[in-house]
Amino acid sequence: MLTWKLVRRYTGGHKGAIACLMTFMSAAGEVHLVSGGSDGLLILWSADHIHDSRELVPKISLKAHDGGVVAVELSRVMGSAPQLITIGADKTLAI
Repeated sequence: MLTWKLVRRYTGGHKGAIACLMTFMSAAGEVHLVSGGSDGLLILWSADHIHDSRELVPKISLKAHDGGVVAVELSRVMGSAPQLITIGADKTLAI
């Protein structure tokens, strides 16, 4: 039987359900999570394991859409800075 162990809980971010999630590593080598929620928020969390706390608060929270965020992707075009791109239930794309 497969069992799971809770490693870390991320709280205090979304007021609704989390609809999408992605991970990425910054140029400085930091690991981050980005979550998009039914509340229209896009939230950046630090996922580095150097923190002792099992519960972390968001680093940055942005209102990305009037409706929920349904997808998030990181664009990495050669020669330019990475950009987060989101798609919302409000039929818009945000960069």
